[in-house]
Amino acid sequence: MFYLTNDSGRFIAVRGDVNTFLVTVWEGSVMRGVSGKKELLCGTAEEAWEHVCAQVADARSNGYSSQSIDHSPVELDAAQSIVAEFDLLSRGIYVRVKSCTAEQFNEGLAHLENVVRVLIDAGHPLAFRMVGNEFEVALNGASIRKGIASVRDWETMSPKGREIFEERGFIDSTNLLPSGKGLWRFRTQESVLDVCARAFLAELNKAGAEFSVTSDSDYTLDFQRPFQRQSVQEMDWYKTFPDLLKVLEDASLLGGSRTKVSVPTNIGMSLFL
Repeated sequence: MFYLTNDSGRFIAVRGDVNTFLVTVWEGSVMRGVSGKKELLCGTAEEAWEHVCAQVADARSNGYSSQSIDHSPVELDAAQSIVAEFDLLSRGIYVRVKSCTAEQFNEGLAHLENVVRVLIDAGHPLAFRMVGNEFEVALNGASIRKGIASVRDWETMSPKGREIFEERGFIDSTNLLPSGKGLWRFRTQESVLDVCARAFLAELNKAGAEFSVTSDSDYTLDFQRPFQRQSVQEMDWYKTFPDLLKVLEDASLLGGSRTKVSVPTNIGMSLFL
């Protein structure tokens, strides 16, 4: 069970019943109480837990953060709730960006492209594309797509939409505001996509961008040493591909980019299979 709130005073509470496999989601105001309730009856405890985790991940990607269930306005009944390790399919990291310029983004993107090429050469079936200030890396149906909204795209939005996005501090979990602020969600599922996320974020930090990182599970990211063994040894990708660090080391990519690579402002779509 989870209880989450956002900066606007809204809350979401989620639980899965250990006996009936019923997933319940409550929404409302911290001050005024529940305003809505949804239920989904699942066939197994595993299915119910998957739905719980998916709801929580979606809430976190919309600016909600977990709080103690003791503060929940609804009774979550811990003794009758399903509790397990956060589901791998929904697992990822959340990056609250305070500032990121287009130049800083492109430095991170250039380093990421180097890492992706090395991973593809090592046999990992990644697909990679870049369009302006946006990129997408995909693997086996999952992907991470991140960018900065252009001024042109921003101006096409309704005044009300811009007002809402500016007030809450982010557009969505994919694009930053043109000012370089926002909230990114990297749904890595602890696959090789996590390697891409670590490489990109470490280089972004090196370039001077300001941001903080949280996760759905225990997660350590040292920007100076993004692939230190004690931080990644419990990750699913490391257990599956323990030699991957050696691949990055041989390419001089363990600790960041040693040479700056120029990234065109708009190269259209490039896809490597």
